[in-house]
Amino acid sequence: MKVSQAVITEYNNAGVVVMNSDEKPYEVGSKPYPTRPVIGIYLTCCYTGTIAACLSPFVNPNGAIVDAYWGFFSVIGMMMIMAVPAILGLVVMVLWIHILFLGLFGGSVKRDLAELDGNRAGFKQTIADRKEALGPWTVYPILVLLLIIITFILVATRKPRVFRGWDDVNLYMESGYSVAVIGIAIVFFALPANYFFCKYYVCRRPTKEGTAPSLLGWKAVNTNTPWADIFMLGAAVCCIYCAQACGFIALVAESTGSNEPKLGGAQFIVGTLFGTLLTNLSPGTTVARIALPTIARGGVSFSLPFATALHNQFLLPVSCPGNLIVAGWGNIRPFQFLLAGSVLAIFMFITIAGFTALLGSRAVPFF
Repeated sequence: MKVSQAVITEYNNAGVVVMNSDEKPYEVGSKPYPTRPVIGIYLTCCYTGTIAACLSPFVNPNGAIVDAYWGFFSVIGMMMIMAVPAILGLVVMVLWIHILFLGLFGGSVKRDLAELDGNRAGFKQTIADRKEALGPWTVYPILVLLLIIITFILVATRKPRVFRGWDDVNLYMESGYSVAVIGIAIVFFALPANYFFCKYYVCRRPTKEGTAPSLLGWKAVNTNTPWADIFMLGAAVCCIYCAQACGFIALVAESTGSNEPKLGGAQFIVGTLFGTLLTNLSPGTTVARIALPTIARGGVSFSLPFATALHNQFLLPVSCPGNLIVAGWGNIRPFQFLLAGSVLAIFMFITIAGFTALLGSRAVPFF
């Protein structure tokens, strides 16, 4: 998201894209709202990550779903029920965002972009000049890149399921992805951003004496953290905790579900709608970890469509952390998420219902 903002800033400076709209902010002194093309770019980054996560059985909420249904249906069944809606949803996402935010079928946005398109002639040369002015990599970007790579490795080897990961060492306690991320965050605060710390280990003294600032300072973190959105995410997580603790989720599962092995029409529709509702009130991973074991009491007809519908994380910023990051840093308002995600969520609902019905009708190979 930060890279996207940096690129859009350069496009704005070059007159290729207008970054901020003229709309008056709701709060006095708050950040300006982005224009519709910029919103389309931000949401593309956000939703592409959300849909791409549907393709992997190791990435949450798929990881929690696989754990809950391990051995219940075949690998082919899992691939069909996760990958096909994701691929079709990606096509709809690209088309809908182009229509809504990038003026695919004309309108004022299309005309504005066409007028600005003529300013791209010298943009590539400007980028080349900026790159040349940056010079060679310093120790700061090298260390940051190394820590990002280490983060990816730690997350990928946490619980890969094809071999024992570092989370499988201690069977008495589960360590989530946040353990690796918090560990690397601590290293970011601890590692200095220059070579001052090496002055006693190299043959030459630094050109400038002084203290060694860390790679990441708390002031920068505090300034760039969307605290209001973080608190909203905390409230969304509490919503599912409370629904589980008060027995609401168990009541819905036991009263609506069915123990029949085949998928019933009413059950899979209600299960899909209920999963879509909960995953737009709280992150899909949170719902999968907290609610899915209880939802399983409702039987296959209710719980399997519910689990698949947890990928409908498009309608609100709290539906997944990716939405929250984009909303907080990009200053995108909830109703804009609703506009962008409504058609996509409806389409995903139709494909989920169709494929769960298809898999349910073929009970022998899949269940």
